[in-house]
Amino acid sequence: MKHIPLEAVSHVSLSSSCQVHRVEIPPCCCVSRNPMPGSYLYIGYLPESKSLEVAALFANIHSYREGLHDKDGQLVLRNMEDMIASVAQEAAQCLEQLVCVIALLEIVPKQQMYLDAFGTPEGMFPRKRDEDLLLARVQRAIHLLSMSKSPDDLTTTCLTR
Repeated sequence: MKHIPLEAVSHVSLSSSCQVHRVEIPPCCCVSRNPMPGSYLYIGYLPESKSLEVAALFANIHSYREGLHDKDGQLVLRNMEDMIASVAQEAAQCLEQLVCVIALLEIVPKQQMYLDAFGTPEGMFPRKRDEDLLLARVQRAIHLLSMSKSPDDLTTTCLTR
């Protein structure tokens, strides 16, 4: 499958809001078929002048189905850790700011896995404190999203203050 790039939408600053997108992850590993249904990717950031465009976000995540291949069809990425790091970095470049990505994965055999990664745009060097604050806000949003009345939504956006 061809990799679909992320896109940003410009807007007026939402000041101190934290924006978190929840996207269900399709099976990405061409060997194990992990993750299983019910696995989610959370992408969080403090929107300044841009937000991720949700249709492009959905397409981007689903372009990892059964591994990420280069233009020649060669498998270049098949594990969840690299996928999460790749999404974090691509989102950070697209938004030109610090991004935190958390994955809550259902995997076989009968396990759950938590992964997190930060992405930073080229030339940006965030302080550890900034990463810790963003991680805490994203985790709070995940808690709020887990109480959502519509857990089957494939893409959900949560704004918190």
